[in-house]
Amino acid sequence: MDKISNNENLILNNSVDKNSVDNLSQIRGYYIKDFINYISIEENLSSRTVKVYAYDLKIFFDYLKPFLDRELTLESIDERTLREFLTYLKLEKNYTPKALNRKIATLNWGNIFPKC
Repeated sequence: MDKISNNENLILNNSVDKNSVDNLSQIRGYYIKDFINYISIEENLSSRTVKVYAYDLKIFFDYLKPFLDRELTLESIDERTLREFLTYLKLEKNYTPKALNRKIATLNWGNIFPKC
């Protein structure tokens, strides 16, 4: 797993726990809890990896929130939407290629979203 930033580490240690994942799942309504259960139980990933992937999804849905308020649906998320998200992370948030690759892996897991 790639090295995570101090900000991600702080979030992992303080806010991405079972309650926040449940809450995020309810707020977003996009089966995040099912995804977390799948990667932790069926794929047997470590709890740290599961938390990092949950954080990646949180970043993604936080980015989409303004668009979701304007009738973007999960079903309408396409490759262009994902590329715009990755461009935002790279240009606005200065994410490294390694961090971007992890976001891609999270979003591509189990064909949840179109391949980037």
